[in-house]
Amino acid sequence: MDQNLQSNRINGLFWVMLAAVATAAVCLVSVLSLPVPDVEPELFELYAAMARFDTLVLKIVLLIPLLCVTPALWARSAWRLHPMALAGLTLFLFAFGALLTHNALQGLYLVGLLAPSGILLYGMQRWKLSNFKVVFYGSILLLFGLFIYVCLPSYFAYGDAFLPLRNAITDYRIVFEQTAAELSAIDVNGLLRPMIESVSEATLAMKLDADQYLVAYLYYPAAIATLSNALLSYLWNRKGGAQLIPLRPFSDWMVDSQYVIGVVLLSILSYILVFSGVSFGSGLVRIAYVLWMLPMGLLGLCTVKKWTASKPWIFILVCVVCGLLFQTAMQFLPIVGMFGYFWDRMRRRSQGGNV
Repeated sequence: MDQNLQSNRINGLFWVMLAAVATAAVCLVSVLSLPVPDVEPELFELYAAMARFDTLVLKIVLLIPLLCVTPALWARSAWRLHPMALAGLTLFLFAFGALLTHNALQGLYLVGLLAPSGILLYGMQRWKLSNFKVVFYGSILLLFGLFIYVCLPSYFAYGDAFLPLRNAITDYRIVFEQTAAELSAIDVNGLLRPMIESVSEATLAMKLDADQYLVAYLYYPAAIATLSNALLSYLWNRKGGAQLIPLRPFSDWMVDSQYVIGVVLLSILSYILVFSGVSFGSGLVRIAYVLWMLPMGLLGLCTVKKWTASKPWIFILVCVVCGLLFQTAMQFLPIVGMFGYFWDRMRRRSQGGNV
């Protein structure tokens, strides 16, 4: 018995160490900065914008995969060692983040980004919430964490929570205008001019109305990361250790009725605000749209999987096409998902089951 307890403790410490390494990596990403090369003064603004924009892209590329795994490692550490491991990881996150950034407030921003997601993931698993609620509530929580990490520093420093997106678009436009000028010099027939003008107008609108876009954009990585963490929790629990509720086959995944009602009410409210001339109404419409689009789009894939159970090659083909034509796919997959949701409810009602 003692040997078994010692083995479990060693296993738990192993998960805590993995969680600490991933947490430290999140902190390291936050301080990444690409240098500006030595160039002539007239080119400095261009290269400085390129360095800032490339730094942003690099941070996104590195941070999103870390967010896809780190909260699950926190939750696994709590299951395998002790829930107090979460307190230790939170303290380590704050201390290491503050040390790297030389700013205690930055350490708190990092805590706001990561700690709630890791702690509440374990809590929701412990409370036996449905898998859909774990993912949906977790995505909302991580969305708030990203808002804390991305927007709050700018709000307290400059009074504009959406300044990071405005700055990113400004840097992109500087680089884009240089590239567009070079393309225009060789595009003697003006074939690229409509595309250049379209991109310029779109980025300008995004910069001017950053408050209508940023929160909706932040939900994409939040939703993807939370789904990944939920699935990893099951992958790592194949030999037990965590008391997770059973994970249904992919074709049987379903959204909760409360979610559908909530998103419909949020959409109605947002359109009322738009028609009433409220400034943040358009931003709320975009938030309501992504809250509907991503879960319902995934449910659309589940519905396709269910309908093509006898011909799996069709589902594979649909997945490939959706990957290649993501924007187009996300226009019709949520509709398929809504149809699948109501079809499932009618089937259950006809069988006398709960809906």
